[in-house]
Amino acid sequence: MTGTDAEGSLDADTRIVRNDRFVFGVIDGEAVIIDTDGGKYLNVNRTGTRILDLIAEPVRFGDLCGALTTRYAIDREACERDVRSFLLDLSGRGIVALDPQIEA
Repeated sequence: MTGTDAEGSLDADTRIVRNDRFVFGVIDGEAVIIDTDGGKYLNVNRTGTRILDLIAEPVRFGDLCGALTTRYAIDREACERDVRSFLLDLSGRGIVALDPQIEA
């Protein structure tokens, strides 16, 4: 299966793309995400900021985790678990789309 399932898991081919409705900025090394429609904002730590940098263009989940495990020397399984949780949270807020149909 490609994409997300009922439990919210992502497979390696799931494509991640940021929603243009949100403005992304960095203050003191940490991202701030602003919803231009709703006026809400979200602060993201440095690791989350790196993930947002890596998904500035559509990217596959497997490629994203590969880049992060190389950069941070983290166990692949732990990386996938943590990044999956972060992306599902962002997806739930509408900040990213998790879609097998978006070209990466």
